[in-house]
Amino acid sequence: ALSETEKFSIEYPGDVNTKYYRGYIYYVMQNNDQAVAEMDWIIANHNKVFYDDGKWYKALLLNRAQKTSDAKMILNELAASNTPYSIKAKQLLELMGEK
Repeated sequence: ALSETEKFSIEYPGDVNTKYYRGYIYYVMQNNDQAVAEMDWIIANHNKVFYDDGKWYKALLLNRAQKTSDAKMILNELAASNTPYSIKAKQLLELMGEK
């Protein structure tokens, strides 16, 4: 899957679908740096389709990298939002010791 998204990203370098799914593939592969870079692009471009997804996966990646304060900051934003990730963010914050 990664090689196919790489081919597509060469032909369409700013395609948001390619960026998001490549970031997700990197997340699954535990290639944190590459995954964060793709999610940062999604977040920086305020893509309406994948913005909340990008924030969610970036928080998970930061938590995985033991950057818990940065992860908690994003999770608190998501918890306070009206998005599908609100409940998940609250649950993860609770598991991380936040109330």
